[in-house]
Amino acid sequence: MKKIFFIIAVFSVVFNANSCKSDEYEEWKIMNENWYSRQEAVYLNDSSYQKSSSGLIYKVLEPGYQRQPNDNSIVMVKYKATFIDGTAFRISGAVAITGDSVWFSQNTSTTGWREALKLIKDGGHIRFFMPYQIGYGKDGYSTIPPYSTLFFDVKLYQSLN
Repeated sequence: MKKIFFIIAVFSVVFNANSCKSDEYEEWKIMNENWYSRQEAVYLNDSSYQKSSSGLIYKVLEPGYQRQPNDNSIVMVKYKATFIDGTAFRISGAVAITGDSVWFSQNTSTTGWREALKLIKDGGHIRFFMPYQIGYGKDGYSTIPPYSTLFFDVKLYQSLN
């Protein structure tokens, strides 16, 4: 009997914790989805921005030259990343930091990041924002809340394939 009570108690705690987390971020999710929709209309009015089938909205500022990264590349970049309110953040998955540039392994980054970097070559510069579905999703990551639409400005210095 105690075992059954314990299982029911654990299930209740887990279920309530998950529903609280979901409720806690529901407003953030709606705010991010609304922001993405508004920005999509604004940015796509500018013919220099494009939208991919995944929802990535981007502008190639400089196409670059030589090597183009793939999903398994290690890339050296300088980037600025912000939430929709303009608050900057750093991605904690950096392999190494050299001065103001950072090395990342493409295969450990988000779908949106990999997609964007494959649009430029070494020496390239891209500006993009991605919905949470191709970012850190419904779970978030580290200091990035669930359902976050993210804005990036990235210069690709080097890719090692």
